[in-house]
Amino acid sequence: MSNFNSALLKMLGGRIKQLRLELKLNQEDVAKAIDMGRASISNIEVGRHQIPISTLYELSKVFETDIQLLLPSYNEVVDMMNEENRQFDELLNSNQVTPEIRLNIQHILNNL
Repeated sequence: MSNFNSALLKMLGGRIKQLRLELKLNQEDVAKAIDMGRASISNIEVGRHQIPISTLYELSKVFETDIQLLLPSYNEVVDMMNEENRQFDELLNSNQVTPEIRLNIQHILNNL
């Protein structure tokens, strides 16, 4: 189950990774080009790092693309959230999750 911000960062990171791979660049190449650590690029690509707008512009320059192509639309993010929630609900309602596990999950989510 995702909130909007985490879904946005995950999609943005996925697009950055996709462009990097299409250009046959490794994370170190991109990191050096924008004066950032390789681990930071890795964290961006998996959606664990909120990206400053200036870094997005630097990445678009490295990838020789418009910044708009990096950014998902509002509807794309909402669709991703809905799909993740649907998959989560299917898992919870499957035979793979016992009632005891379901209660434990609900307890954890209620305490977040």
